[in-house]
Amino acid sequence: MVRNANEKTRRWLTGGDVARMLGLSRMTVGRLAEEGILPFIRPNPLGERRFPAEEIERIAKGEKPTAVFPSAKTRRPAHAA
Repeated sequence: MVRNANEKTRRWLTGGDVARMLGLSRMTVGRLAEEGILPFIRPNPLGERRFPAEEIERIAKGEKPTAVFPSAKTRRPAHAA
Protein backbone atom coordinates (compact mmCIF):
# COMPACT_ATOMS: atom_id res chain seq x y z
CA MET A 1 0.00 0.00 0.00
CA VAL A 2 1.50 3.33 -1.02
CA ARG A 3 0.29 6.25 1.06
CA ASN A 4 1.60 9.05 -1.17
CA ALA A 5 3.73 9.70 -4.23
CA ASN A 6 6.79 10.24 -2.03
CA GLU A 7 6.67 6.63 -0.84
CA LYS A 8 6.87 5.37 -4.44
CA THR A 9 10.27 7.01 -4.95
CA ARG A 10 11.75 6.13 -1.57
CA ARG A 11 14.30 3.37 -1.14
CA TRP A 12 13.00 0.64 1.17
CA LEU A 13 14.91 -1.90 3.25
CA THR A 14 13.92 -5.30 4.57
CA GLY A 15 14.16 -6.24 8.24
CA GLY A 16 17.32 -8.21 7.46
CA ASP A 17 18.90 -5.15 5.82
CA VAL A 18 18.09 -3.04 8.87
CA ALA A 19 19.44 -5.69 11.24
CA ARG A 20 22.78 -5.74 9.38
CA MET A 21 23.02 -1.94 9.27
CA LEU A 22 22.27 -1.50 12.97
CA GLY A 23 24.03 -4.62 14.26
CA LEU A 24 20.81 -6.08 15.69
CA SER A 25 18.98 -9.36 15.28
CA ARG A 26 15.96 -9.47 12.96
CA MET A 27 13.77 -10.23 15.98
CA THR A 28 15.00 -7.08 17.73
CA VAL A 29 14.33 -5.03 14.60
CA GLY A 30 10.78 -6.41 14.51
CA ARG A 31 10.22 -5.63 18.18
CA LEU A 32 11.57 -2.08 17.82
CA ALA A 33 9.33 -1.56 14.80
CA GLU A 34 6.24 -2.78 16.66
CA GLU A 35 7.11 -0.50 19.58
CA GLY A 36 7.19 2.48 17.20
CA ILE A 37 10.94 3.07 17.58
CA LEU A 38 11.83 2.14 13.99
CA PRO A 39 9.64 3.60 11.22
CA PHE A 40 8.14 1.11 8.75
CA ILE A 41 5.22 0.29 6.51
CA ARG A 42 3.59 -2.98 5.48
CA PRO A 43 3.30 -2.65 1.69
CA ASN A 44 1.74 -6.03 0.94
CA PRO A 45 -0.88 -8.42 2.33
CA LEU A 46 1.82 -10.78 3.62
CA GLY A 47 2.60 -8.24 6.34
CA GLU A 48 6.30 -7.94 5.59
CA ARG A 49 7.80 -4.74 6.95
CA ARG A 50 9.68 -2.27 4.79
CA PHE A 51 11.82 0.40 6.38
CA PRO A 52 12.66 3.76 4.75
CA ALA A 53 16.39 3.62 3.92
CA GLU A 54 17.09 7.31 4.56
CA GLU A 55 15.55 7.12 8.04
CA ILE A 56 17.42 3.95 8.98
CA GLU A 57 20.67 5.48 7.69
CA ARG A 58 19.99 8.49 9.92
CA ILE A 59 19.42 6.20 12.92
CA ALA A 60 22.63 4.28 12.12
CA LYS A 61 24.53 7.59 12.32
CA GLY A 62 23.04 8.25 15.76
CA GLU A 63 20.55 10.85 14.55
CA LYS A 64 16.81 10.88 15.17
CA PRO A 65 14.51 9.99 12.25
CA THR A 66 12.80 12.95 10.61
CA ALA A 67 9.78 11.19 9.14
CA VAL A 68 6.73 10.57 11.26
CA PHE A 69 5.30 7.07 11.01
CA PRO A 70 2.44 5.99 13.25
CA SER A 71 3.28 3.35 15.82
CA ALA A 72 2.29 -0.21 15.05
CA LYS A 73 -0.46 -0.08 17.65
CA THR A 74 -2.26 2.70 15.77
CA ARG A 75 -1.69 1.20 12.31
CA ARG A 76 -3.91 -1.82 12.60
CA PRO A 77 -7.63 -1.87 13.25
CA ALA A 78 -8.67 -3.65 16.42
CA HIS A 79 -10.04 -7.11 15.85
CA ALA A 80 -13.45 -7.97 17.23
CA ALA A 81 -13.32 -10.63 19.90
